[in-house]
Amino acid sequence: MIYKSNLMAMLLCFSSGVALASGYFLFFKDSTRVFSAPKQPVISSPSTQVNNQATTLQDLVQVNKAQVTDQQTQLAQHVVELNQRLEKINPA
Repeated sequence: MIYKSNLMAMLLCFSSGVALASGYFLFFKDSTRVFSAPKQPVISSPSTQVNNQATTLQDLVQVNKAQVTDQQTQLAQHVVELNQRLEKINPA
């Protein structure tokens, strides 16, 4: 076990730690680069295209209302489908 009172052992441990750390960063220098995001959107849907074209506050509000209405319609259809499945499983 290395004791703190041994100055030579502390110096040796510090220098070996610095050497290991610098060797690690020199070896993995190319793999740590951060690449920029692609310029084009990966997933393009009609709602994102509408959001990109909307410029005024009224346009944004209308787009938001249309998205909420679309989501509510999809959820209502899903509820109807689940109720139909439930009725098939448990006929009363």
